[in-house]
Amino acid sequence: MKQTGRKGKDLILRDLAQLRALGDPLRYQILEHLIGEAKTAKQVAQVLGTKPTRLYHHFGVLERAGIIRKVRTRKVRGATEKYYQATANRMTVDPRLRSGGVVPVHPLYAAAFHSTLDEIDAAERSLAGTARQTPILVNRLRIRTTAATAAGLQKQLEEWIASCEQASSADGDAEFGITVAFYQMPDSRPEESKQ
Repeated sequence: MKQTGRKGKDLILRDLAQLRALGDPLRYQILEHLIGEAKTAKQVAQVLGTKPTRLYHHFGVLERAGIIRKVRTRKVRGATEKYYQATANRMTVDPRLRSGGVVPVHPLYAAAFHSTLDEIDAAERSLAGTARQTPILVNRLRIRTTAATAAGLQKQLEEWIASCEQASSADGDAEFGITVAFYQMPDSRPEESKQ
C-alpha cells in the first residue's frame, strides 16, 4: 500500500467484503490517496484525472467495508463537502481467510500491482525525453535460503520500509513509488530432492 510517512494502527482484513472492496484497482487507488490525509471525492478525482461522480460509488463501498471513514464535513456554497480518510495506515490479511485452500486475496494483490504498473507507465510517459533524476528500478528474483535467514531478511525489509516512511515529507520536491512483496514460494523441487 502507498505509504506517506505516517505512523498509526493496522487494520486486519477479516472478511471477504473487505477484500472485494480492495480488489478493484480504482478503489485501491482511492484508498492510497486517503491514507494519512482526509480528502473529498473531488480532491481524489483531480489527482486520479477522473470525474468525482465516477468515485462516489467506490467511496461508499470502501466506507461500508470499514476501510475508509468520513472524518468531517464542510459547507461550501450550499453544498456539503465530505472528507474521508483511511481507517488505518497499513492493512494485513487475516490468515484464517486462507483456510481450506481458498486464497481470496488475489484481487487485492492484483490491484496493488495494477496501481504500480499504472504509476510506472505514467512515469515513463511523463519523463520521456527528459534528464531523469532517478532511474526506475524494477528487480524480481528468487532466493533459496533458511527460515531463519528469511526472517532476518523480512525484518530488514520492514525496517527499510519504515525508514522510507520516515523520509517522506510534504516539503519533498518529488514523489516516489515503492512496491515490495516478500513471500515464500511453493517448493518446486522434485520429491527426491526434498529429503
